[in-house]
Amino acid sequence: MKRMLQRHKPKVHILENMTRATFKDTDCDEVVVEMKPNTDSRSMKQNKLYWKWLKVFEETGNTQEAMHNYLGEMYLGCEFEKVRGHTIKIIPSTTKLSVKEFSEYLLKIDILAQEMGLILPRPEDLYYDSIGRKSGEQESG
Repeated sequence: MKRMLQRHKPKVHILENMTRATFKDTDCDEVVVEMKPNTDSRSMKQNKLYWKWLKVFEETGNTQEAMHNYLGEMYLGCEFEKVRGHTIKIIPSTTKLSVKEFSEYLLKIDILAQEMGLILPRPEDLYYDSIGRKSGEQESG
């Protein structure tokens, strides 16, 4: 079980509840707790927003997975590699992108969707955190 803790928010009840739930749900006598700075790749909110947006791209007649691969190739590039005499295309995984890089990726997708006449949902609880802005903040440019 993982949980994101923030410096300026209460934590004691979160840790206590996680501990109780873990011992309740398992028959183990010990658990390992590890804390580390959040340097993970894209955030859960970004991931959730991304797949919501890919659902809208299904209106183009393509599957979410096809659009995921297309957008990855379009904005992240690709490489070719020979495997047993066959040339295969390797598209970088979006899971390896930092939160900032994924924000930039989402903004590019947003622009593409506008060009295609698609309206992407922007649930406030996901959108502003995902693109690295505060609610109501305008894009600088």
